[in-house]
Amino acid sequence: MTNPIHADQTPSVSATTFRPPVYIAYGVVVWFVFLLLIRNFGPALATPGSVELALTFVALVPISYALVWVVGLLGARGADLLPAVALATVPALLLDAMALTYSTLYGAAALTGAAWLLWGVGWILIFAWFGSRTRADATQ
Repeated sequence: MTNPIHADQTPSVSATTFRPPVYIAYGVVVWFVFLLLIRNFGPALATPGSVELALTFVALVPISYALVWVVGLLGARGADLLPAVALATVPALLLDAMALTYSTLYGAAALTGAAWLLWGVGWILIFAWFGSRTRADATQ
């Protein structure tokens, strides 16, 4: 099997299935949902060293996989998956930076909320990378 992304080529972004506004909007919606979860449930789960805190980090791994799967349902296929997921995660990172800097949106769990977001985005990008390679390799 050959690598679908060669050194002299850029990833294939299909004009028919690649829809940046959809992926960006999805990222904003997911960020807002997690903002509400962190604001409302974060203080109860954010006790340093608690079992609950560790379990939330573990739970984010399959949740991250599911979020990447939804991007696939939104039309990103093969080599398009990673760029689509990157477009979805950028708004979350930017909005998170603004929320942590200029407001109290996260409430008492701000630091833990930021850590959860970074942890989740990391797993999301890992799953998207593997997903784009696996799907692209399967079509070869």
